[in-house]
Amino acid sequence: MRRTARLSNFLSHNYRAEYSQSATCLKRKHCLKMDMLAKAAAIKPPRADCRELTALRALYSLRRFLYRAVMTENDNADWFDPDIAAMSLGYGEKAGLQIYRNYTRSFEKRAIELFVVALNELPFDTVELERFSSLLVTEEPRFLPIITCAFADDLLVAAFKHALPNNVPGGKKDLFGGYGPLSSFAQRIKLAVAFNMVSSDLLLELDKVRNVRNKLSHSWDVSDFSVLLRDSKLTTIEPVEIYMAEREQFKDRIAQLDELGRLRLRLVWIVCRLAYEAHAYHRCKEANLNPSKALYGSPATAWLRSVARISLDASKRIIAASA
Repeated sequence: MRRTARLSNFLSHNYRAEYSQSATCLKRKHCLKMDMLAKAAAIKPPRADCRELTALRALYSLRRFLYRAVMTENDNADWFDPDIAAMSLGYGEKAGLQIYRNYTRSFEKRAIELFVVALNELPFDTVELERFSSLLVTEEPRFLPIITCAFADDLLVAAFKHALPNNVPGGKKDLFGGYGPLSSFAQRIKLAVAFNMVSSDLLLELDKVRNVRNKLSHSWDVSDFSVLLRDSKLTTIEPVEIYMAEREQFKDRIAQLDELGRLRLRLVWIVCRLAYEAHAYHRCKEANLNPSKALYGSPATAWLRSVARISLDASKRIIAASA
């Protein structure tokens, strides 16, 4: 395992040390290094770990390619990324950076694929989400911000409980008590942004809804909501209907939506995204993956498909009701 560990640190240690030198120095060192890597590549580690063997072969191939690049000094840089091609480096140095980046992308892609497979095997209960999305379609306008915040608050509590360690002095429950740092919806939003519990853009949208909810809960005038629809932070929520209008099946129907229909549509997609991330975001972080790539990239998770189906069904009903 010592040989494997030494080789796995090759790019982070030996690469910087060697390729900061000139091409002449690289040529002198080539024979010794290639012999060492060739011998090491022929030795299997004590355990036949496929991941270690793959990394070993990748490193060996990298060194072999870099030697050819340095010896031939080929100036064909068509395969470099634009930022690497623009660097004031030799061809061999650029090739090393590009190959390192390509392998990093490949390893990340494979890690995401394995993560998606593992996540798909876990249960994801969407019963409450389906009930809530149906409620958003028919609920009285004035209560929309109130019930949205209530449901989102439950999801944030679940997200924190998933992510918090079990050895918190006094237990997790004390954090959500009357004097705890997570005792209110506003505090939960702030700390969720600070500690990257879910996507920050999603939390900022929720804070806008929370702001309007507070205004409504302290006002007896029912007509206030009509004003808030036009002049409050609700108008600045991400217009998901614009993206839906890009699809041919919604293009004409979205144009007919009134202000209330647009608000319902936006709230549905906010809450459905939050329901997804509240249960999956922390798992990405535990796996040292980029949540945006793992949760919304390719391949799509079964959880995302379930949430998208619920969002789309509710959107269709909202559009039909508005028409």
